[in-house]
Amino acid sequence: MKKRLLALVCAAVMTFGMSLTVCAAGSPNATQAASNSNTSAVSNDTQTVSDAPVISNNTQTLTAATIAGFAVATTASGNATVTAVSNDVAVSAVTEANAVYGTGSFVATVVDVSLPAGTVFPYELTLSNPNVWAGQTITILHYVNGAWEKISPSKVADGSVTFTITSCSPFAVVIDSQASPKTMDPSLAVSGLAGLFAAGAVLTGKKKEQ
Repeated sequence: MKKRLLALVCAAVMTFGMSLTVCAAGSPNATQAASNSNTSAVSNDTQTVSDAPVISNNTQTLTAATIAGFAVATTASGNATVTAVSNDVAVSAVTEANAVYGTGSFVATVVDVSLPAGTVFPYELTLSNPNVWAGQTITILHYVNGAWEKISPSKVADGSVTFTITSCSPFAVVIDSQASPKTMDPSLAVSGLAGLFAAGAVLTGKKKEQ
């Protein structure tokens, strides 16, 4: 019985310890990448547009394949359609994102949005993308007449962002990654592990006394 109790405590400790690797709030990340020597490069501490492969954690790398992947991973509401932007537009979006949020900027997606002829503006558009979730600080960038204008979203939900547009063309969803939810306090994890060890010691001691 004592061996079973110790095994149970050890298993609980191991399970809790393994969970620490996923306690942090998720960072937005691009999951598509491929080498392309013709891709222009612009970078800061958070994000790079280059021909390098995707890097994990808080560093984002955009490649030609990543940019194309945005159009696959992003969908639009209503009759709107989404297509990939050019590498130059993506680089320009990152540059503008840096101006908005500095090194904390992160482009969740940048895509070209089209609507059927006769669409009445202003139009409420919702873009769905897995890099977006509720609670993020987001600015929408709209590329029009060779420059980027900023649009404030009316709603940010898990997997989608809604905003009002007055015309179509490329849109970039820019996240302030430094304003993301904080990670779990490590001291709570340490306290939890200590509690499990203490519980195991007490139970084992009681068993010996019996």
